Amino acid sequence: MGVPFFDSKQHYRLIKDEVDAHVQRVMDSCRFVLGENVKCFEREFARFCGTEYAVGVANGTDAFGKHTSSCRRQDACSTSKPLFEHLFRLGSHVESEADGMG
Repeated sequence: MGVPFFDSKQHYRLIKDEVDAHVQRVMDSCRFVLGENVKCFEREFARFCGTEYAVGVANGTDAFGKHTSSCRRQDACSTSKPLFEHLFRLGSHVESEADGMG
């Protein structure tokens, strides 16, 4: 039995003009890190998640680390609300166990 996978090429064809225009703007500006595009993404993602702030990080490992660090302060952990909270809790627990905080 075959498992259907997401066909990114098919999806890309549907949004190609929009994606290519955004990529070209980034290339033209040479602002590959931070900048207005990241600020805009964080604002829009926070609004999408129904929260006041969102912070973009490089990858999932960094996200786990940021969440774990925020939980080292009792009051901060209660205000940290990851979008996929069950995954962050698992990652935070694994990280905490590894550094003796669990």
